[in-house]
Amino acid sequence: YQRRVHGEVKREYGQQDLLDWAKWWGVEFFYNNNFPIRSVTALRAAIVEPKLTPFLYKATWQQNRNVSDENVVREIITEAGFDATKILQKANEESTRNQLKSNTDEAQSIGICGVPTFQVITPQGPRPLVWGQDRLDVVQDYLAGWEWPNMSPKL
Repeated sequence: YQRRVHGEVKREYGQQDLLDWAKWWGVEFFYNNNFPIRSVTALRAAIVEPKLTPFLYKATWQQNRNVSDENVVREIITEAGFDATKILQKANEESTRNQLKSNTDEAQSIGICGVPTFQVITPQGPRPLVWGQDRLDVVQDYLAGWEWPNMSPKL
């Protein structure tokens, strides 16, 4: 019982936190009814044509569209003015699948747990990962040369 209630409370808080930050940043945001989202097709399409990223984001987080459905992704690509057949054909090729897997493996290997995640690389080496749009001040501090005392790139 406690785990279920805590999970619900945390989920509700997380959803409200996203809405609050979106309002603070002046960004339209809608918590998608299809969450969790199977975004493999959309991610592969963005690898093929990176200019699709804002269209896919808007469709998912502002228009409540189900990007888990390849037909919906096809519509979004077409509406964005791209050749959906060509992009989805390339998105389903082995090389694109492998690129997404490689990107995911790399993210996991360095400890990325969500977006946005930042890492500042300095002449002294990589600074620890910074996760969350509410931690941009830490990124700015790293860029200005600040370091944690006894800093280690991994926890």
